Amino acid sequence: MNHTAAKKCLLEVASILTGYNHPFLLLQGTALGACRDQGFAPNDEDIDLGILGEKFDGRLLSSIFSIHGYDVEMFVMPYTFPHMLVLFKKFDDEVIRVDIASLNLWKDYRFY
Repeated sequence: MNHTAAKKCLLEVASILTGYNHPFLLLQGTALGACRDQGFAPNDEDIDLGILGEKFDGRLLSSIFSIHGYDVEMFVMPYTFPHMLVLFKKFDDEVIRVDIASLNLWKDYRFY
């Protein structure tokens, strides 16, 4: 993944989410790279974000990101609400993938 293109994408996604009052956090390899490498991990292939389940409206988020030029895939488990979005958009001639997961509450734990 081109880190310059990924940074542009992450900043744009962060701006969109913040603008629509959707707080988010970094997950998985994106969080690891931010802590360990002060950027993206050298072998990371996508951007991983999480949104609290109470704020995660997959259909609304899908519409918002479509308006901003992203190709969106929505993942829904049978008989449940959407729980994950995968976004694709080209930055600097490279398509960047962003996974946005719903972090659901169960007892005192969050999971996706």
